[in-house]
Amino acid sequence: MTTRKNFRAAVYMLIKQGDKYLVIRRHNTGYRDGQYTVPAGHVDDGESARAAAVRELAEEVGLRAIEADAELIHTMQRHEGEFDYIDFYFNIAAWQGKPCICEPDKMDDLRFMTLKELETVGIPGVISALHAILIGERFSSLGV
Repeated sequence: MTTRKNFRAAVYMLIKQGDKYLVIRRHNTGYRDGQYTVPAGHVDDGESARAAAVRELAEEVGLRAIEADAELIHTMQRHEGEFDYIDFYFNIAAWQGKPCICEPDKMDDLRFMTLKELETVGIPGVISALHAILIGERFSSLGV
């Protein structure tokens, strides 16, 4: 009998200014602390990935968006540690507000950074996905 794989679902939101991405530095979470990532979070039970993207964007960096402005541009299947993930990357076409650190217990820096800058200080899976997005790949995998 084949065992079915169970996945966790995560969302990643791309907010850009020119060629720079809005990034946060993880802090005090126990997962990749000290590394930068785009705003991200888990999809809650009963929640769509788009709804999670809008919610997490507001919770993490104080930006308000609507689901219609969250365009799915990439999906990654990823294995990390003991978990398998499906990661949804959304380009957020429009938002309101000024980016700020809304969860200081989980992040300690917020800035705009180019992909080249992010390569030396970012989370490898996010960097891999951003490279795939740049060449138009709609799907990628990491560690699978």
